[in-house]
Amino acid sequence: MNVLLALAALTAFSGAHAQSQPSPVGATPAAPAEAPTPPDTELLHNGKARVLQADYDAELERVPANIRAGFGTDVDRINALLQQILVDKTLAADARAQGLDKDPDVQRRIQLTVDKLLTSIVIERDRAAWGREFDARPGNDVAAREQWLTQPDKYSEPPRYRLTTITFAIPPNTAAEALERAEAARASLASGTDTKALAASLASTPGATVESASEATPLDKQDTQVRRALERLTAAGDISRPIRQPTSVRLVRIDERVPGAPIPFDKAKDGILKQMRDAYIDAKLAEMLNGIRKDPSVVVNQPAVDKLLVRVSPDDIKRAMKEALQSREQGARRAGSQAAPPQ
Repeated sequence: MNVLLALAALTAFSGAHAQSQPSPVGATPAAPAEAPTPPDTELLHNGKARVLQADYDAELERVPANIRAGFGTDVDRINALLQQILVDKTLAADARAQGLDKDPDVQRRIQLTVDKLLTSIVIERDRAAWGREFDARPGNDVAAREQWLTQPDKYSEPPRYRLTTITFAIPPNTAAEALERAEAARASLASGTDTKALAASLASTPGATVESASEATPLDKQDTQVRRALERLTAAGDISRPIRQPTSVRLVRIDERVPGAPIPFDKAKDGILKQMRDAYIDAKLAEMLNGIRKDPSVVVNQPAVDKLLVRVSPDDIKRAMKEALQSREQGARRAGSQAAPPQ
């Protein structure tokens, strides 16, 4: 059976199987889980290559863990992966038939790939072991509570802000007019003018609005530019610099800053323990890697290593920089000439 027929058969089987299943009604018991397919089971083949269950399982391990569980619910995804495996194995068979795997350069690249794979497997195994080691430590909950007590700002809800927003729309204002009027409004607020008086003074200004919020909201409810402006302000009465946007220039003034309430320990504990666990694993990994890097038994062939350094003279650097600058200027001139309207 060729690959297209195999994949079509798989699709047809999946569709028919789905249609044959009764709709769940009430508390219908779930069907018993099927036994896993043996790794050496053939899924499909062509004249050059076979795809086994083990091949599929190995490729599935490369799918991000957060979507791996649901991968098998989509027959199109399964078909695409099977097809890709068959293509890879077919091309690999062609390469072996041509003797490419015997080429010394290719063998070195294969060995490097194997080394990197083994490295990732060892690190994955060790990280799992260090995670279990952390989980078995006594006193983790006590340490987590200490962090929660000593870092109240870190384990609190974000502060909320009640704001007044002054907006100068573009148009009817030009960008320059909107910026100038925003600077004047900012100076007026800084001198003590209240928002009602400012709103009255701007009533006849085209495109000007003053809006005072009735409720405080957290930063993540603001757009990105306003959020960045608020991050530089600290207290009620603080006024942002003009915030330039495509269709307006805005000011925001903090009318009230409501501190975030502490997150209860029971709610924060799992997150704190995860941070502690990750930090423990990262420290163990760094310790292992540093031990390899600083191993006193390492012998360096310094003359050969020195030859890896490409030495460039200062004159060569200056010449390269000059050529790059000239190339950019020429590109800018070409772009300008293409954008210029016909006379």
